Amino acid sequence: MFARKNLLIILIIILISASILMIYLINISNVYNPSSRAVTTEKELIKIKIGLIPVVDSFPIFIAEKEDLFKKHGLDAEIVLFGSAKDRDNAIISGAVDVAIHDPVGTLILYSRNVSVKIIGFLCCNIMNESNIGFYLLASPTQETDNITSVAVSRNTIIEYVAWKMLENMNIDPSKINFIDVPSITNRYQLLIEGKISFAVLPDPWGTLAINKGAKLISRYKDLVVIIAREEYIKKPYGREALKRLVDVINEAIDLYTKDPDKYIDYINEKLSIPKEMIGVFKISWSRHVSKPSEQLIEEINSWLLERGIISRKIDYKDVVEDLWR
Repeated sequence: MFARKNLLIILIIILISASILMIYLINISNVYNPSSRAVTTEKELIKIKIGLIPVVDSFPIFIAEKEDLFKKHGLDAEIVLFGSAKDRDNAIISGAVDVAIHDPVGTLILYSRNVSVKIIGFLCCNIMNESNIGFYLLASPTQETDNITSVAVSRNTIIEYVAWKMLENMNIDPSKINFIDVPSITNRYQLLIEGKISFAVLPDPWGTLAINKGAKLISRYKDLVVIIAREEYIKKPYGREALKRLVDVINEAIDLYTKDPDKYIDYINEKLSIPKEMIGVFKISWSRHVSKPSEQLIEEINSWLLERGIISRKIDYKDVVEDLWR
C-alpha cells in the first residue's frame, strides 16, 4: 500500500514536470520562430533625426514616412525640413540633426572645415540611366548652343562641379569659362528663360521645366546624392545599427516606389518643392539601392576641390566614408 502510494506520487511529479517542459519548449519555439506567434516582438526603437531639403533627391525618406517603414525597421525617426542647403548644413554642424541627404561635393567641403561627418551611403547615381533625375547644361531659348563663354551656376557647389564635368566631356576647357554666381535655382531658371543669361546649369525638376519652356539642352549629367551622418552619432553604442536600419528603410521605400510610382505621385508633389507647372507631369524614375560611393568619385571631387582652391588638402576616402558593414 505504501509502495503504491509512493508510485502514484512519483507519477504525478513526472506528469507535472513533463507539462512544464512542454510549455517551456513551446515558448522557446515561438521565440525563434516568429511566424508561429500572433504578435512578433518589436525591435527597440532607436531615435534618429534626419535633416532634409524638400528636393527630389529626398523622395525615399518621404515614401518611408508615408508607409511607416521607420517603425517597422526599429527607428523612431524625426524628419526635420529646411528651406535651404545652408540651413541644413548649419543643423548638421550644430548637431540639431544626426543624418542628412546631401551631395558628395558639399560633404567634402564640410569635412575640410572640420565638421565631423561621414558618408554612410551612396544613393545615386553610378550611371545615367539609374534615375531620370539629373543636372542640365542649357542654353536660353534665344541662344545658339555653340560658343559657350559664360555659364550661370551656384559657385563652389555640386552645380559648378557638374558644370565642369559636362564641359570637359564636350572637350571645352572649363578654366576658360566665366562662371556667373546665381545661387538661387529659381532665379537662375528665370534669368535663363528670359534670355538675361545665355547658359546655365539647373537640377531637376527645374532643368526639365526649362526644356519644356524652350531652353535648349546641351548636355546632361547624372545625379549625385549621398547620405551623411555625424561621427558623434556613428560612435554611439547604437549608432551603426541605427544607420544600417536606415539604409534598409530607404531601400524598401525605393522598392515600393518603383513597383507603383503612380501611387505616390500626389504625395511626392505635396511633400517636395515641385514647380507648379510640373505637378502631375514630372515623375521620378529610380532603379538603384544604397551602396558605398566609389573611390574614383571621391578622388575626382578631391582633385576638383583642390584645383579650385576650395579645400587645402586631400581628404582620404577612408576618413570621409564609413563602411557600415565592415
